[in-house]
Amino acid sequence: GHLVRMNDGPAHQAHRPALQRALAGLDLQAAHAAALDVARQLPAQAPLSEVLFSLPVRAMAHLLGFDGASLPQVDRWMRDFVACLSPLSNADQLQAASMAAGALMNRFETLSVNASPRDGTLLAAVLAESAASAPLSRALLANLVGLLSQTCDATAGLLGNSLIALAREPALRPLARTRDGLLAIVEETCRHDPSVQNTRRFAIEPLEIAGTSLAAGDAVLVLLASAHRDPAFNPEPDRFMPVRARRRVLGFGHGMHACPGQALACTLAAAGLEALLSQRSAPDLDALSWHYRPSVNGRIPVFD
Repeated sequence: GHLVRMNDGPAHQAHRPALQRALAGLDLQAAHAAALDVARQLPAQAPLSEVLFSLPVRAMAHLLGFDGASLPQVDRWMRDFVACLSPLSNADQLQAASMAAGALMNRFETLSVNASPRDGTLLAAVLAESAASAPLSRALLANLVGLLSQTCDATAGLLGNSLIALAREPALRPLARTRDGLLAIVEETCRHDPSVQNTRRFAIEPLEIAGTSLAAGDAVLVLLASAHRDPAFNPEPDRFMPVRARRRVLGFGHGMHACPGQALACTLAAAGLEALLSQRSAPDLDALSWHYRPSVNGRIPVFD
């Protein structure tokens, strides 16, 4: 309920600008390098599907200011926490998510006390932009946790689906030899095979949209992935084209709800793809097989 990404109340409006400015000022080259460094520290024997989640979460935690020794625990907490965001979660998962949320709030509070605006972390930037002082409000602490949660499932799916694009289309592989090429593949994956397939909006008062009457409380299922394949929105929508004159993507929101972390998410996924490809040759890509995690809105591969 505190997350500015999902709400528009007065309290959320107070924190949104600081988070937006902090993310906009992030050094993406440094973020890319940090993600590669984190990737090198992951266990060599870790299953590919685990790496998809751990790499972006640990990279984001590193950018926020957690030290290397803390990253595995933060990763575990975040993996427990995101279960609460799905209606498919069971009681045990929700209990674990509640415990993880409390632990993360406490850890961020401790971290913020020691953060200096000059230390270069994303946490320090948020604190500087919000002019906050310790102890931080629960709302701001929750949004720091939210920065991690938004990195978990969605970026794991983006990284995995980008890898699948390379597996399906060998002609893309020469493009993957450069950093710019990897980023182009990731950005087209956002459109062609997005990790976030749909979202929901709720009417707060009676209204009419495109000839359909809605009552207060009605839900609207917005099919983002379908919109990406609308030829009026993206020419030749079924072609995977890393180089597009005007790529239009809705998976990161739009207007006042546009995600300020879009560039960071693509950067982390591109760095993850670079790290994976340094360990996996073309024959490995040709042999990949996968299925998808049960989800009501996400398209996240599980590699067999």
